[in-house]
Amino acid sequence: MYKKIRMMLKGKKALALSAVLFLLLPMVGYCGNATGTVAMIDLVQGPTGSQNLDLAFVYPSTNIVSPIACATYNRYAINLTIPSGRAIYATLLAAKMAGTSVKFYGNTTCDLYSNSETLSIIQLQQ
Repeated sequence: MYKKIRMMLKGKKALALSAVLFLLLPMVGYCGNATGTVAMIDLVQGPTGSQNLDLAFVYPSTNIVSPIACATYNRYAINLTIPSGRAIYATLLAAKMAGTSVKFYGNTTCDLYSNSETLSIIQLQQ
């Protein structure tokens, strides 16, 4: 009896996880994404626009697919004032030096700079 209950709970957890993943999947589809090498990186020391941030702009070697409306340049913005932004920048710099292909995903906002989507996820390709 306990095995049956445990299997039922395990099935419900899997179902719940599948539902969450199903709901989150479209979010990735709506952000701008690109796959290619790092063509160029610009570093900008604040103030930038209305914010006082140190930013990096990364330009993929390919066009961004499905860019969001505010992203009028083929680039992503990275906030260098936070640890995660510095980690993304360091990883992209290493990928640039090695010529490694990268998959870029934005976060669906231009909150760091008005014409560039904020970079939120990178995946190094083989």
